[in-house]
Amino acid sequence: MASALFAQRVPLSHGSVSLQNQHRGDFLAPRRSAASVASWRPQTQPLAESSSAAAPGSPRLLGPTAAGASSGGQFAQFREFQRQASSAASRQPEDDRASTSGSTGEGGRSASTSGRARRPYNKNYWRQLPQGWFAKPDYTPVTLYEEIVRRCETNTCGVDALYMICKLAATPQDARVALNAFAAVRASLVRQGRVAPYDTRLAVAFVHMIRDADAPDVLVEALRRAPELGLLLSQTRLHELLQRWGELGELAKIEEVLAAMPLGGVPYNHVTAYIVIRTAVNLGAQDKAEYYASAMVQRQIRLTPAAIRLLEGGRERLRQQQQDMTQQQDVY
Repeated sequence: MASALFAQRVPLSHGSVSLQNQHRGDFLAPRRSAASVASWRPQTQPLAESSSAAAPGSPRLLGPTAAGASSGGQFAQFREFQRQASSAASRQPEDDRASTSGSTGEGGRSASTSGRARRPYNKNYWRQLPQGWFAKPDYTPVTLYEEIVRRCETNTCGVDALYMICKLAATPQDARVALNAFAAVRASLVRQGRVAPYDTRLAVAFVHMIRDADAPDVLVEALRRAPELGLLLSQTRLHELLQRWGELGELAKIEEVLAAMPLGGVPYNHVTAYIVIRTAVNLGAQDKAEYYASAMVQRQIRLTPAAIRLLEGGRERLRQQQQDMTQQQDVY
């Protein structure tokens, strides 16, 4: 079929794409020379007639009927031939398709109906998998820390391993090991003249590790050593962590972190004030709520209307409790 079709094919200069015979199987014939292209003349015989000589079972690249044999019809025939030739060339050869479906037997039908080879994964699949030396399933925070220290001695560690150790840390002890890994990598980077702080995404991973490992003391140490570690924590991420502890009633953890926030370069604002006041009022610690409200006002931090309503509600509840205690004493 290919020899019969391409014996009368139109020149390459009449199309917007060039047909090449590389990796196209038996669908395309060898390219014509420049002399043969220049000497081409329009054919009066439609392409559809030449398809009758095709071998049985071969792909049929049919053009228009013989009624369109004029100059306009020849152009339409050529465009139709171009489209069908491109479609046929994009199909996978039968032996290649059989080899891809051989492993699945009858399941070869799962391949694309267009005849193209089935791709088990998209092109971004392997890029999403960790390819670093630190992505071994048998690593623990301690063993990974030891390998990080060993590589830092030769300045061949990099910061990517810190993401993995943050992911592996599940206890306060693991979080402290991860903090030591941050210090080791930072020292290695400084020796190489790279004094820029860690990336913000790595700082976010560190805060998530603190949350999952429930290690506020490690967070306090990281805030106190922020200039040394080059770990600049985000105010927004810390507020999310404090809010989580506030919902759990962990006022002591919030107070511990509040005392270290200025040391880590994280200022207070009205959100910080609201979180600590809300937690203290909900726990019935009105004295602490009043203390932090006064301290925030002295720092020229405004209290939101919601925080003011919380304080007033706590004061009213405290007065009611005092009245109830007085009535009980009068009864006795």
